[in-house]
Amino acid sequence: MFGIVLIIYFGSRNVLHIGWKAWDLASFTTFLACFTKLATKVSHAAKLFNAVQKAQVSWVRIRLLMSDPIYDHY
Repeated sequence: MFGIVLIIYFGSRNVLHIGWKAWDLASFTTFLACFTKLATKVSHAAKLFNAVQKAQVSWVRIRLLMSDPIYDHY
């Protein structure tokens, strides 16, 4: 969450009218809330993606073990 530090730093400069664009406190708070919500959703999506990748690797390994055994009759 290093991005939140940058948002707070540059956003506070904008609120104090020494940044790129003059913001009021409501604009900054709204932007911060949207950024936090988006970052949370991206984090959950990344965890889901990693879980799916792990499941695919596991399935490849156990699929061979689940097949019917081959019996050799002498």
